[in-house]
Amino acid sequence: MADVDHFKRINDTYGHPAGDEVLRQMARLLTQKLRSIDKAVRYGGEELLVVLPETDLAEAGNVAERFRRTVEEHVFMVDPEDDEPPIPLRLTASVGVAGLPENADSLERLVELADRALYDAKNRGRNRVVAAAVRAVGPSA
Repeated sequence: MADVDHFKRINDTYGHPAGDEVLRQMARLLTQKLRSIDKAVRYGGEELLVVLPETDLAEAGNVAERFRRTVEEHVFMVDPEDDEPPIPLRLTASVGVAGLPENADSLERLVELADRALYDAKNRGRNRVVAAAVRAVGPSA
């Protein structure tokens, strides 16, 4: 699960159409990094949810880090609400990663853990990838 850092500031400063444009550009950047079997969707306000079938937690973390770095290096062009010229913005993203079966045993739990890891990334200072802790399995779990 990925989220634009300080997204509210974009909407408040440049308007909601500019925020929507940032999300469209972010989605394009993300889908360029995905395989044809992967799926990316808008989830909630400014969060993007990505499903990477046949991908273990470590590789999902690598995909997330490549995406995070791409966002950090990209110049987002947005049109303010008035008739000013487009404005270049440098943005960052926070990403939470969780895996099935490494972390969760259901899709609902998987999304919950990815969301929790995303907020952990934000609480640790943003512009980072955080993976959910691998759950213990076996008789003592």
